[in-house]
Amino acid sequence: MVTLHTRYKFTLIAFTTCLISACATGPLEVNPANFQPMSLAEADVLPSPEEVNRDKPRVAILPLELLRGQTQVDNAESQALEPALRSELEAALLDSGKVELTDRNIALRLQGALIEFEKRKGEPPKPFQQADFLIISQIDLAATESEYKGATVNSKGRKIPGICINRADVSGVLKVYEIAENQVQAITEISGSQRDVTEAARCVAIDGKQARQLYQKATKDAVSDSNSFFRKFFAPIGYISEKRTNGKGWAFKVSTSGPAMAEYKTVKIFERTLTQNRLTNQFETDVLSVGEARVTNQHAERFIWIYTTDKSVADRVKLGHVVKPDSIGFNPRDALKKLGL
Repeated sequence: MVTLHTRYKFTLIAFTTCLISACATGPLEVNPANFQPMSLAEADVLPSPEEVNRDKPRVAILPLELLRGQTQVDNAESQALEPALRSELEAALLDSGKVELTDRNIALRLQGALIEFEKRKGEPPKPFQQADFLIISQIDLAATESEYKGATVNSKGRKIPGICINRADVSGVLKVYEIAENQVQAITEISGSQRDVTEAARCVAIDGKQARQLYQKATKDAVSDSNSFFRKFFAPIGYISEKRTNGKGWAFKVSTSGPAMAEYKTVKIFERTLTQNRLTNQFETDVLSVGEARVTNQHAERFIWIYTTDKSVADRVKLGHVVKPDSIGFNPRDALKKLGL
């Protein structure tokens, strides 16, 4: 007998197999032990030992921002939304297994530092050294409403009591701000609602306690879809540490979480440079793209090898350049492994 679960499982396998066949068949197979070592010039901005040894990016959840649009969000609503939103975001980030959360005091300092930095630019403020990414949550709608439906009699003559429907709606956006690049790197919309129904002769005004409960549940609904967003975005970061060649291409050793980066097929390489703004005389960190490379099958706990046949890219890569997985190049084979298929 073929059950619904079995059909679903077969469908999932077929779908994932299709993805695999449409993409590369897996990580590129190379053997760097047979490659010749090459010299590697240093990047202008080298990573600190703390950056190289860090297992996961540090993420701070900044206090909630309220956007004043057509629907006003007042302070009472903010007090109901803030703890619920933070709690759900913390749960979603921890569930992703890919980040290290900073404490709330650091998040407060970072929010102040970001405001000042956005005004004046220049040298990144010292609090920026305490995190790699900032989660900025902005709510533009938070509203409650009540609707009363009077008692009725159905077709069988049975009396249906009146009901009061209390509803809360929350919507906004989540932004991921990357400190190293001083800009927002990803945005996702969030929206959620909660509807409570009770028998009543009429609706009464929603009090503070009811509003908080409604907002908490609506917020949980709004953030529920952010898990996949965080899993996709917060991939491991690495740094170039070695270069080798086999005469046909170039392999680079990357200091990073090898198993985590091995889940991807391709990576992007970036160069960080320190330049002086001639208008302000302030030094600014620029992040420039160097190129892309393939993830190979050679990795361990603290490193992975990547490979490219593009000489123009290989010639530009330097010691300390930043390596980030391309989320579009996520390896679908990993989905089968995690599902035990």
